[in-house]
Amino acid sequence: KLSLPSYLDQGGLTIMQAAEMMGVSTRSLQRRLSLAGLTYSALLEQARFNNAAKLLGDTDIKIIDVAFASGYADPAHFTRAFRRISGCTPRELTAQGSRLSDRS
Repeated sequence: KLSLPSYLDQGGLTIMQAAEMMGVSTRSLQRRLSLAGLTYSALLEQARFNNAAKLLGDTDIKIIDVAFASGYADPAHFTRAFRRISGCTPRELTAQGSRLSDRS
């Protein structure tokens, strides 16, 4: 979980790559995650979202560049995933942030 953000700009790690890095089989990793009530895809999606939210909040990077830096190959997919998790689009989030900073 902690190493996932380091690989996002390369598209993220596959579950096979993550298992290999941990020295376990893919199935063992899936079992361990299942015992914790998690899936690898959910962990990867959360890491991508956290990275994107941080970049959108802390920088003036274009949304398309945030999408690629967060491991998404398609900006439209990034926008849909971001909205599903946060309830707003990346553009809406950056607009809210700029309105809040204008008030200070």
